[in-house]
Amino acid sequence: MKFISKSEAETEHFAEKLAEKYQESPTFLLFGNLGAGKTAFTRGLARGYGSSVRVSSPTFTLVHEYSGDKKVYHFDLYRIESEEELFDIGFEEYFSENTVRVIEWPDAFLDLMPEDSIEIHITYGDDDATRVIEVKEN
Repeated sequence: MKFISKSEAETEHFAEKLAEKYQESPTFLLFGNLGAGKTAFTRGLARGYGSSVRVSSPTFTLVHEYSGDKKVYHFDLYRIESEEELFDIGFEEYFSENTVRVIEWPDAFLDLMPEDSIEIHITYGDDDATRVIEVKEN
């Protein structure tokens, strides 16, 4: 599935609607350059899962938790350098029923991600505001 977003608000709305489709404790893997819109996408997902909390990038804290109809865990693995470091933060403990995982920068740890993860690729479009969002189900 491919979606062309013309604004941050459209990105959020698309992600919010996508949450309706994936209700069975999904894991979303977010791919995209810095500033591509991964956090905006996560804001929409969190809202789609019933959270009204302000979503921000977990760059320095590594994981943020948002409560709603489902608990959403938002990871940023950019600074994680090894599997050992990933397990030291208790990564595997976040995979429980009725939870959602949104993982930015999963590239180095793809072999540790669930096989049924949903890949979200966000790339720049024709202008500064446009984003191309591709959803790939594994």
